[in-house]
Amino acid sequence: MQVGPIAVNACPDGLPVRDLPITAASMPERRNLDMKLPLIGTGLTGTAFTGLCCVTPLLPWLAGALGLGAYLDYVYRDSVLLPALGFFALMTGYGIWRRKRTHRS
Repeated sequence: MQVGPIAVNACPDGLPVRDLPITAASMPERRNLDMKLPLIGTGLTGTAFTGLCCVTPLLPWLAGALGLGAYLDYVYRDSVLLPALGFFALMTGYGIWRRKRTHRS
């Protein structure tokens, strides 16, 4: 029995088995590379945003515009922003390291 691009065959016990076509997205190397790119992008975006919040009064402006000014006392501290900046910087570095390691091998 043929259903679209996917063939459905019957097993001896009567359950359907699908024969899925092999695509570039199903290859493990491609999937690993695709997973590293969002890691780098998220790290760079988070590092830039956290850095701007540390240096400029961007966070109070955004919180005030969104009506979240009451939470500034908890978030707008160096004990929260600096570890977040370090976390995003490490995330970026890890993504770049994994990307270079994959291209070498």
